[in-house]
Amino acid sequence: MVAFSVEPLQVDVTPGARKVNTEEKLRHERQKVWEAEQAEKRLREVQLPQLSSFEDLAEDMTLHRSLRLTTVAASLQWLRRLPFALRRHGAPVAPEELPAVARAEVQEICQQSLPHLMTEPRRAVCWLSKIASFLTWYELEGPAPPPGQPTVLKEAFNEPEQKVREWDESYRSLWLLLRQGLLPSFCIESERFSVTVFGEGSDSWSGEALGTVKPSASEPMALIFPSTRELRTLLQENHAHFQVPLADPKSATSAPRLPGRGDASASVSESTLAELRELRRDGVKATSPSDVLLNDVSQTSALWFHGAWRVHALLDVLRHGLFAPPGHAAAPGTPAARLPRLVSPGSFVNASVKTAEVVKLTKLGNESIAEIRGCFFPQQLRRFLQLLPVSLAKFSCEFLEERRLGVNAFTKLKQHAIESVTCERVGNGPSCSWQFKIV
Repeated sequence: MVAFSVEPLQVDVTPGARKVNTEEKLRHERQKVWEAEQAEKRLREVQLPQLSSFEDLAEDMTLHRSLRLTTVAASLQWLRRLPFALRRHGAPVAPEELPAVARAEVQEICQQSLPHLMTEPRRAVCWLSKIASFLTWYELEGPAPPPGQPTVLKEAFNEPEQKVREWDESYRSLWLLLRQGLLPSFCIESERFSVTVFGEGSDSWSGEALGTVKPSASEPMALIFPSTRELRTLLQENHAHFQVPLADPKSATSAPRLPGRGDASASVSESTLAELRELRRDGVKATSPSDVLLNDVSQTSALWFHGAWRVHALLDVLRHGLFAPPGHAAAPGTPAARLPRLVSPGSFVNASVKTAEVVKLTKLGNESIAEIRGCFFPQQLRRFLQLLPVSLAKFSCEFLEERRLGVNAFTKLKQHAIESVTCERVGNGPSCSWQFKIV
């Protein structure tokens, strides 16, 4: 017969033992996060949206800043030689509107770089004028304070008072011009988020959350990405109503949610985080809870505003927040170091005209490659690429900036983005074959 001790079982609850147990749980939970990532990756590969037309370029709402054009058996030198007479306008210019000297310069460039278009000189000039207009935008930088100065109050920017007044006038003019149908869209680019407003002349989109929508001057729409919890709370408190993306039911059932994705909670349990905090209070060198979470900031999401009242309320809340004093209820989070940059494909008050720049032009065998930096609104980019087959039988366009997955949450792309597009003319007719690479 075996005798057992009546003494209670002693469990080692020292900080060292608790650290080992907690770290083991942490490794297990990190393994689950990795498995979730792999499952989501496999799911994304299967469920990529199908794009087949140049019109599908509008489904990507990204404001592109850098792209690479590659073509075969053709030169891209003409992109570097766009005449100043065409680049000073934000809209296409008819040949008869150009002075004789400027028209002669345009025709000379076409003759040297695009001789196959000179069978119809007038159409060649019109084509080049449209290309130049889609590579042009208008911009106003926000005033920046000197180092070490406050950055919230209007007077605290320490810029000439006129600079701040001009920026405010430009900000207000963007909305008025869009409502009058004189601007197709504009973008407000701050350090933490960007706001893109769409009006008459913008493309239409389709998605599960919105259906098919077409912005207009009377029915404008706006997109914020990314948004923070503080910004969403501020908008709600000021009755600036918005929509959030719909959760994807397929991905919800097929793959575990990751931290910071949608409305899902973090995969690391709260009990594990609590144990880690307790260990650190006891002086044990345990992993920091902030290092455990894959996303230790407020969850981010795209926000959609539909209709003139909602978009106006959004712009009004943001404008008041930009000049609110520190800690004021209207201030959205930490004060920014400068007022946002204002950009638009059309002219607005106090703005400067800008043109995309060919920063690199190389030739590899029979391939010509041009890297272009600028500001490409979705509708401008679509029309620019739509015009290229007139001169280029085959080309590809790759977008070089870092992908911001989530900006397309309201279109059919959802959490995807277009990485590159390839176009090839079919026969001798105007029809083309378009292929997309999606990430």
